[in-house]
Amino acid sequence: MKKIIYLLFTITLITTTGSAAFSQTNKKPAATKSVATKGTTHVIETGYMWPVKGKQAGEGIVCKPQGYIEKEFNFDNLFITAPEGSTLVSPTDGIISSISIDYLSSLQYSTSYHYDSSKSFDENISAAKKECESDKSNKIKTKYLSVCIGIKTAKAKVYIHGLSGDYKFKTGQKIAKGEEIGKIAYCYNKIDQPAICLTISVNGVSSDPMTPFGLKTTFVYPKEQKPITSLTKVQAKEDFNILIDCIKEEYPSLYDVITPEEFDKFIQKTNYQLDTFKKDVPYSAISSIVNNTIRLVHDSHIWRLSNDSRKNVTLQPQIWVGIFNDGMYCTMTTKAYEKYFGKKIRSVNGYSNLDTIRSIITRSLDLYDAKVKSVPNFSMATTGFGQLVDPKDYKMDVTFADGEKISAPGIDIRKIKGSPFMQMGKWMKFMQINYYPKANYTLKEMNDSTAYIGLNSFELSETETDEVCSFINKCEDKKIRNLVFDVRNNGGGNADVLMKIFGCFISMPLKLDGYDMMNKINFETFKYSMNRAPDSTRNISSEFADFKPRPGKSGVYSTSSDTDKGGLVTPDSLIHFSGRLYVLANEHSVSAATLFAALTAKSKRGVVVGRETASAYHYMTAMKFSQILLPNSKIGVNLPLVKTVFDTEISDRFPYGRGVLPDYEVPLTFDNFIGKETDAILDRAMQLIQTVK
Repeated sequence: MKKIIYLLFTITLITTTGSAAFSQTNKKPAATKSVATKGTTHVIETGYMWPVKGKQAGEGIVCKPQGYIEKEFNFDNLFITAPEGSTLVSPTDGIISSISIDYLSSLQYSTSYHYDSSKSFDENISAAKKECESDKSNKIKTKYLSVCIGIKTAKAKVYIHGLSGDYKFKTGQKIAKGEEIGKIAYCYNKIDQPAICLTISVNGVSSDPMTPFGLKTTFVYPKEQKPITSLTKVQAKEDFNILIDCIKEEYPSLYDVITPEEFDKFIQKTNYQLDTFKKDVPYSAISSIVNNTIRLVHDSHIWRLSNDSRKNVTLQPQIWVGIFNDGMYCTMTTKAYEKYFGKKIRSVNGYSNLDTIRSIITRSLDLYDAKVKSVPNFSMATTGFGQLVDPKDYKMDVTFADGEKISAPGIDIRKIKGSPFMQMGKWMKFMQINYYPKANYTLKEMNDSTAYIGLNSFELSETETDEVCSFINKCEDKKIRNLVFDVRNNGGGNADVLMKIFGCFISMPLKLDGYDMMNKINFETFKYSMNRAPDSTRNISSEFADFKPRPGKSGVYSTSSDTDKGGLVTPDSLIHFSGRLYVLANEHSVSAATLFAALTAKSKRGVVVGRETASAYHYMTAMKFSQILLPNSKIGVNLPLVKTVFDTEISDRFPYGRGVLPDYEVPLTFDNFIGKETDAILDRAMQLIQTVK
């Protein structure tokens, strides 16, 4: 049984949604209650039904929040017991957002196993037990393997762990308050009786699990922490060197991005910079150092978990500059400088050499892999010029191509009503291509011969995935010969969803020449991780059970990803689209979206139209993640642990370190960006379709 894997990415320019919004007809929305704690208001849903059928709210509570299980502090879990096999019901209306087989090794850490929705809870649990029992080194007490189900409501997510029984559900499936969801089993090895663990989160933050049931709560919201304004020099150096140690130990693709000599030089330079502070180091300085470290590595799966909210930037330049292949242009202005919009520029703040400008901007970028060029090019065209502006005043000294010179001071955007920039609408229209506010996808027939699937995330529920696959099948039944599959501005998602959808386009298994590797399985730096248990408390054999060393090679390798043991993409047994496939990609096609384009190119099943993807073709570093927290500055960083190699063939078509290069490139032009042209990439695909008879 394979463990669940995700390919994830976040984009700051594009706001994407989660699963499709849930709505009900002829039902009143759930009642809510507001609780204020030191200036912060927490909205809590009320009117929940007790999850043990036939029992009153509060019956069978084993442990409440703020209590202890043995010597372990329980922050936000509500443990409820009942006789084994008692029926459990959904406490509220919602959508099933997640299902997995879980083992709680502590109240902080768990191991999750893939859930097969075609099988019942008990069948999935049985398969997990067999896998654990076959591994002699495994320390899991299989009695406590059980189902964890997540229910998404209008305002919260409810997680119930400790289910069993002959029940089948799919993610994305609607569920009603009071509907049976399973039987009670054993959820935690420190509670030796049948029990469930119930937690509630709002916007990803722990919430009160008792008030929704009308109970007097023991839950305590965390106190707001005072902003950190400075660190001692010792603290700042400690945080920086912890970050470096974590990257070296955990990130397996480090020297695919930079050389060891470059990394060592950066470390020495940064420590020297910290030594220059005579007194304490301002928070802004250590924040900048963390950002610079991330930019140095610039992997599409490495990002900062929290932004520095201490800076409330209100000054902005009044003239924005875009750098394209043939030069610099004024791409956006305030009303005062509107007449300069679209004019070609010779120099900005003394910079005129495009190669120099590109070098300066590229050094400030992150969230792209290896030698990918499309992301830097996009930044040149949008906000990258900010590196040429003094943040103290945001003044722009511009010389235009016709010789005219102007000096535009920065402006406080708080003093302008509405949008301060005249062309912002055109920018947003361009950058929100393939974005759907109420769902992750759109399905439509463009004409009798062509259909379109726009997918802005592979983070789909099973019911949503089924809908996409059914539409593909419908296209085949209706003899639609061309299918445009749009993964532009797609931030990635679930690899299983990706493989299921791509399986609808192939008729024979596709064998991949790849592998998955990690630096090691024992990580000393996990003591700084928020989501990975330290080696002393976790079950290493279950967490990375399929990673083994190989003679003569550094690191450890997954046996389940070997090409001779299942490195295959298998066709769907029922659905096969036999027509032509056109995949649209761009600089924000990341992770799973890159992999979809890579599969298309590798299999020669279709053509890729647009621009290079942000994640690399040959490999990306993803799958498993460690979210480290620097102890003094409290800055969090997401680090990927697995180098997952898709293909080892290097050629002109697939140069190493680059993203998926399109078969038909559509360069980013000034006219396309500012809306003088329509959707250039989609238009190019439609032109190709028309040329094929």
